[in-house]
Amino acid sequence: NKQQIPSNSIYYEIYQMHQKKTMIAYLKAFKCVSNDANHFSRSEQQSIYLYLQNFCSTQINQGKSEYVREVFDLTRLQLEKNLLFEHNYLPEWHYKNLVTAGLRLGEDVWVKKFIEDYKNELHPDHQAHAYAFNLATFHYYQKQYDQVLALLRHLDISDVRYNIITKSML
Repeated sequence: NKQQIPSNSIYYEIYQMHQKKTMIAYLKAFKCVSNDANHFSRSEQQSIYLYLQNFCSTQINQGKSEYVREVFDLTRLQLEKNLLFEHNYLPEWHYKNLVTAGLRLGEDVWVKKFIEDYKNELHPDHQAHAYAFNLATFHYYQKQYDQVLALLRHLDISDVRYNIITKSML
């Protein structure tokens, strides 16, 4: 019985989510994960949440903007559960994705606080760059273009991903 063993239930609902590709199937899988994920190791929880996150990202890429809220809430939940950290640092792309999703949803107050509160959780090799880039993104959404230019002017944009986004903002 899929209800007796959490892994069976979770993986069954994740499978159903990928088969049906609907918000209802996603929410059912999310509920199942929320109820039972704590029965698993940290690394397996990370994998399980990644299935949900990748599903939502695929839906967003297909133009289904209602999944932006799901990604935002899902990623914040992972942040609260300390599942985003790798080697004791918050990866810069999780940092960026939370900022971007939050700004798209109009969660400006939360985003500004998050940028400041978590800048020291970034790896020291990426901290200054990721902080400045995300602060520039915040100011861009606020239409504070002078601050955007001041922040982006000093960034090394040799990373292709940052380079493309930076050129788009400029």
